[in-house]
Amino acid sequence: LDQRAESYLAQGTFSLASKDAELMMEMTEADHGELKVQALNRKAFVQIKTGDVQDAIKTATLAVEIASSEEVHDKRLLALSLYRLSEAYKNISHYEAVITTAQKAMEIFLAQGDLSGAGRASWVMAPAYNVLGHAKKSRHAAQTALELCQQVNDQYGIGNALNGLSSTDPDIAERIHHYQQAVRAFETAGYLERQSAATGNLGFTYAALGLYNHARRLTRKALDRDRGMGAKIGMAYWSENL
Repeated sequence: LDQRAESYLAQGTFSLASKDAELMMEMTEADHGELKVQALNRKAFVQIKTGDVQDAIKTATLAVEIASSEEVHDKRLLALSLYRLSEAYKNISHYEAVITTAQKAMEIFLAQGDLSGAGRASWVMAPAYNVLGHAKKSRHAAQTALELCQQVNDQYGIGNALNGLSSTDPDIAERIHHYQQAVRAFETAGYLERQSAATGNLGFTYAALGLYNHARRLTRKALDRDRGMGAKIGMAYWSENL
């Protein structure tokens, strides 16, 4: 069910992913161990993608609590729960919490030899540092994420890292190139919602060049795709940019 829900999320079929996540929760109702943590992480990820971020924070927080208990021995589940919580914090602009939570996740992932997880945790810190005015730390976090994810060919992680790297590119041509690379990485990974993120950011960048018709076309493409999936956060971003 976890794998199928992940595939539904990649395809943008959020309603089916949500059903699988709820079924996982039902199946683990009496469980307070690793299976419950797995179910909570899946539910939190679905809630993040559908824009139910406050609920995602509650779900991910519970996952962290259970993963920290003596009943759970797999430390990677704790790292995953912290990473998921940091993602939820990012979407409500609690950037200090994003950084501290993602740092903990990254440390555990690295200790477990999980380069993909460490790379993804590093990526979450990049936009947080950038918004807080720490451009150098943001770029370092994004570059670290890219290097880690490239080592294990994690295309989803590579795409996110390129998205993060673009935010601190001093040259607009380089920024466009990174966003285009991010789109291709997400196409390879098969994640439609992430393709929208990179496409919408690319459109916003073309607007900075004054190429408004091109910017509108790309932004509309991202908006229409996210509307079809029910990705509320993306819809808000692209509507504002239009």
